Amino acid sequence: MYTFSLQKVLDYRKKQEELAQQRLAGVLLEREHARQVVEQVQDALFRCQEEYTGLQTPELDLPQLLMASELAGVLTDRLRHSRQELKEKEACLRQEQRRTEKAMRDRKILDKLREKAERQYLQEEERKEQQLMDELARTVFLRTHS
Repeated sequence: MYTFSLQKVLDYRKKQEELAQQRLAGVLLEREHARQVVEQVQDALFRCQEEYTGLQTPELDLPQLLMASELAGVLTDRLRHSRQELKEKEACLRQEQRRTEKAMRDRKILDKLREKAERQYLQEEERKEQQLMDELARTVFLRTHS
């Protein structure tokens, strides 16, 4: 039976690939959450701007107008911050994608090496078996023709 001499290394690489995929999934969730926050803040800012525009009527309610203006400023700052956080999460995502791809390549290299070594082992076993069969046939031939 064939045993791969680098099986422990292959198992380690498989585990590293699994961990990389788990980290990638986590970063994807974080990026998705950051994207949702940007959308929510954009929606809130849009609604606030509509309300601010609606307050600008001949019967101005100055306190409400000031509050709406202040809220729009806060939401604009929050939107800027949320977009920056989204960019950072996207950069982390690209980095994790590269790490995951590298882990996959590393594992695939060892998988191919194992497959090649197993093929060579099987070919060698077939060659030995064929030699044994040839020797057996030669022995039987010599015994029957002596």
